[in-house]
Amino acid sequence: MEKPVALRAYGGVWLQAGAIGVHLGVDADFRPQLKAHPGLIVAALDDMLERARSLGLKTSDPDRFLAWRRAYVFDPFGNRLELLEAAGAGSSPR
Repeated sequence: MEKPVALRAYGGVWLQAGAIGVHLGVDADFRPQLKAHPGLIVAALDDMLERARSLGLKTSDPDRFLAWRRAYVFDPFGNRLELLEAAGAGSSPR
């Protein structure tokens, strides 16, 4: 997604897929966030993981966490992203 002209000088990136938008900033002393992370609710966890792997991203295997199936995807910069799907919505954990 193209950033507004007034914000382009600050770096970062804006991403959009359908109605979902994510704005990411950049720190001069960047370090990948291995513990702090966003959690995103998804409708098809296994499909999302398969797509991430096909793009060469590192992923974890799904597990259960409370009423959720969850897995992690690591973006190209090493940051951890948690993907959550309501338990029972997809297939069983592998």
